Amino acid sequence: LTLTIAFNVLMEGAVSLMAPTLCFSLYKECESCEEWYSSHYKLAASSVLYILCCFALVFVFTFERMFQEYLHDIKPVWKFWGVKGVVSVTYFQYLVLCYGLRLSDADATLWHCLLCCIEMPLLSILHATKAYPCGENEEWVIELLNSCAPPSEPKGRQ
Repeated sequence: LTLTIAFNVLMEGAVSLMAPTLCFSLYKECESCEEWYSSHYKLAASSVLYILCCFALVFVFTFERMFQEYLHDIKPVWKFWGVKGVVSVTYFQYLVLCYGLRLSDADATLWHCLLCCIEMPLLSILHATKAYPCGENEEWVIELLNSCAPPSEPKGRQ
């Protein structure tokens, strides 16, 4: 994951800006490094990044299942689903816009931002009602605060 991101930053952020003729001299093709990256590497890098994000989500599921009895009191299911939704759905929809619908980068970014503006208020409602419900005596808040409280001093040591 880090290598993919580093290569992306190197190609699009450094080489294409600082040495725009490097790709031409290396590949003898009349295209910039940014164009070369987009046509030869971007789809593969995006696919690898998406697969790695899916693995991360599987690991979160596994973590949640393995520690379910310990995490039960703070009700983590909706908290994890909120994060999973933000990470995977928004990234996957960008891939669909770029490669499924074959929109240009500018149009895909525009539609992606518009869809996020619609999805995020819905996700915030999910967070406010399911993941972090407001209330005076919510059990998960009390349990979380009790687990973070410093241990009390034994009586007689005051």
